[in-house]
Amino acid sequence: MHVHHQNDEATLVIEEALTVQLGDERHVLGPGEFVNAPSGLPHTYRNSVDGPARVIFVMSPGNNWEYLEEAAEHGPVKDDSDIEELLPILEAHGVEVIGPPIDGDPETGP
Repeated sequence: MHVHHQNDEATLVIEEALTVQLGDERHVLGPGEFVNAPSGLPHTYRNSVDGPARVIFVMSPGNNWEYLEEAAEHGPVKDDSDIEELLPILEAHGVEVIGPPIDGDPETGP
């Protein structure tokens, strides 16, 4: 779960499904479905299928590319220690991690 303090984050599912939590609300999005997490709203997401899902994320304002470049240099996130190493990068770009990722059944919650 994280909060963007400087950006809104929109999510559009292209293929398969994505579970998205916006504050206290949880949604399972299919192809063509869209949600927006305005600045300050805690949110998180996870792939709802066993295979890959295709998703488009749009940040507004669109200055988040600097964060993505720095995070890409770190490499893929494989476990909690990788998240810990990313925290300073996130914080420097106005993103605060406030809780764990979505766990459990996407329909019923953790």
